[in-house]
Formats: sequence, C-alpha cells, structure tokens
Amino acid sequence: MRHYALLLLVVFAISCKSEPKEPSSVKNVQTENRSMEKDLVQGLCFLLTDKLDQKTFNYKCIPWIQKLYEENPDKYKMVHIIGSKLSKESNMQAYDLGYENLKNELNKLK
Repeated sequence: MRHYALLLLVVFAISCKSEPKEPSSVKNVQTENRSMEKDLVQGLCFLLTDKLDQKTFNYKCIPWIQKLYEENPDKYKMVHIIGSKLSKESNMQAYDLGYENLKNELNKLK
C-alpha cells in the first residue's frame, strides 16, 4: 500500500511540474481577428473607390469604420476620427478633402 501511495505521489508531482500549454483556440481567435480587420479595410477601400455622397457614406461606411475601431482602437483611431468628422461635415470642399484623407489613411493600413 505504501508503494502505491508513493507511486501516486511521484506521478502527481511530475504532472504538476509540466508547463501549461497555451490553448490553440487563443491563436485561432487572434488570426481570425486579423483576417477580419484586413477584410474590413479592403472592403472600405473598395467602397471608397467610387465617390460617395455624405448620406451614402454615413449609411455604408460608418458601420465598417466603427467595427474597425472596436477591434483595435489604437490602430484605427485616425480612421475613426476622420470618418466621424466626415459624417458631420456640411461643407462640400471640406468633405472632399476629408474623403481623400480617409482613402490615404486606409491605403497606409493595407
């Protein structure tokens, strides 16, 4: 009986010493997020190839910009700022400049 208890104690001690492995699901989630961000950026670039008026921009692009910002606020902060200013801009010349700035910023992030 003592040998059996000693054997169990040794097996338990050896199993506790092994380092825990990082679950593979964490790695899969990170790569899925990156691919989703990449798809959103490419989709926004595609939407912005044609000149959109402000109403269409607010309807089509703002939700995508918001999703990008929610995924990675540090990386997409400038895109979010430009997009939110464009959604409220009343001057057409300022809107056109902001639109070009948004396209350039998204091209940098590709």
